[in-house]
Amino acid sequence: MLDNLYIVFAQGEVGIDPLGESLEVLYHSNLINFILMLVFLVWLARKTQIFSALSRKRNTIIEQIRISESEEVNAENELADTKRQVARSDEEVHKIVEEAKEIADSLAKRIHKEADIEANEVHNKAKRIIKAEYAMASNEVMQDVSKAAFYIAEEHIKQAIDERLHKKYINEFIDDLDNLKV
Repeated sequence: MLDNLYIVFAQGEVGIDPLGESLEVLYHSNLINFILMLVFLVWLARKTQIFSALSRKRNTIIEQIRISESEEVNAENELADTKRQVARSDEEVHKIVEEAKEIADSLAKRIHKEADIEANEVHNKAKRIIKAEYAMASNEVMQDVSKAAFYIAEEHIKQAIDERLHKKYINEFIDDLDNLKV
């Protein structure tokens, strides 16, 4: 482009319009096309409200980033709380196990004590039952022995004493009773 300008000067044309030549240079250059393209794009962007849409989209993205950051902080806090709870849960499990051992020991002692008491009661009851059974058996044996003794004595007396002796013993017994009254 400038080459054309130099050629024109070299040919010696004196009546050159410097402004016209500049416009022609601008006309053939891409600068005007670029400026026109920018103006058209700005007009088109305003007409279609692309700047406000971009601004809204930008604000939406910024808000999503803020929400994500707050969710990240919340998640980190929740993770820290969970870690503390897990740490406490180990202590609580140990505490519960210790309490369970204590309860089991006391329960075993109580059961053992109750079993001893019940065993003593059963033993004492068995002794009483044995004594009662022994007394009943002794009583029955004594009754049987007494009955047998009376029966044997009666039979022996019947055989040993005849009727005459019987009358004599009765008379002697009566005489002895008379002597006792005196």
